[in-house]
Amino acid sequence: MAPLETTDPPVTPSSDAASPRPTSRPLSRRVMHMVRRTHLYVGLFLFPWAILYGVTGFLFNHPTVLADAPTAHFSRADVVGTPLEFAPTPQEQATCRTGRAERPAETRRTIQAGHRERPLRDPRVVRGER
Repeated sequence: MAPLETTDPPVTPSSDAASPRPTSRPLSRRVMHMVRRTHLYVGLFLFPWAILYGVTGFLFNHPTVLADAPTAHFSRADVVGTPLEFAPTPQEQATCRTGRAERPAETRRTIQAGHRERPLRDPRVVRGER
């Protein structure tokens, strides 16, 4: 079989203005291209940590899932006669930890902020006098 012959003349590079010259992209497009490319690779790099954060957060919030030790549930009647029978209440624990009792809600000064009230900070506590 004979090789195919073309009838077109050979193409020679020319330096005349007939060939279109590629134009560069505007600066804003080049910057956005770099931002998108950087965002892509940073996201791919940080993806394993995001997965790890999600899995550990799920396991902290749901400790009975994949538990390696049995979980015991008990009521107030189960601790009668043990040291846990006289466990302090959360209010008592807060008093012991801070050294002062929490003021009742009705004695707190409040201001109107839109539709809700929020307590003001005690200026003596802010200045360190209390």
